[in-house]
Amino acid sequence: MLGLFHRDRFGRPQIIAILFLLAFLFQCLWALHHVPLAADELALIRAGRAQWRGGSLAGDAAHSPLVALAAAAPLLFEAEPVAVAADPVRLRWLARLPFVFFALMLGGSLWYVARRLYGNPGGYIALALFCFSPLVVLHAARVDAAAPAAWGLFGALFTAIALAHTLYAPPRDRLRRFARHEGAPEVSVQHRAAEIEYGPERRLRLAREPFRARAHEAGFVERGA
Repeated sequence: MLGLFHRDRFGRPQIIAILFLLAFLFQCLWALHHVPLAADELALIRAGRAQWRGGSLAGDAAHSPLVALAAAAPLLFEAEPVAVAADPVRLRWLARLPFVFFALMLGGSLWYVARRLYGNPGGYIALALFCFSPLVVLHAARVDAAAPAAWGLFGALFTAIALAHTLYAPPRDRLRRFARHEGAPEVSVQHRAAEIEYGPERRLRLAREPFRARAHEAGFVERGA
């Protein structure tokens, strides 16, 4: 557990990313507190509470019930849900906090993948554009499907890419790679490992070998070249 906070794993880039996410969290909490619940949010909360109590499905053919269930889930731990429903400020905090959490996870995932692919500057730029976007803050601070849907799509996409790249490994190494597979950013980790192991020049020579062999056979390249 303490290994997660080792200097090689938890250093200046992680601290800067946490500061960005804290600024994003502050903006979300401010909007969460000051923006009243809209009619569609109240409808989702009621539908989610009804399904949690054994009622009808909160969604339909075009809308998933997960949004309504997530919004109503914090109300299950309240001893007096009627009193909570009568307090609009408390209700909006309880119903909207899960979606702030989804948005934070999306921001952290975006930074992790962008940093692995483009280095620390790329991670900082991607996270800054995410954290200080008014549209992202407004969607994260309300009962809305945007944040959980974006996080789910992002995770599914990069997990699929990671698994596809894992299948390029030799058969004896696939089980080991699947065992240590940690989600979407795995593909970029393997890409970085390949760069460290071979380097750009070595990888370029490996890529040119089949073409050079064909050229030798055809007599276009001298044997000593």
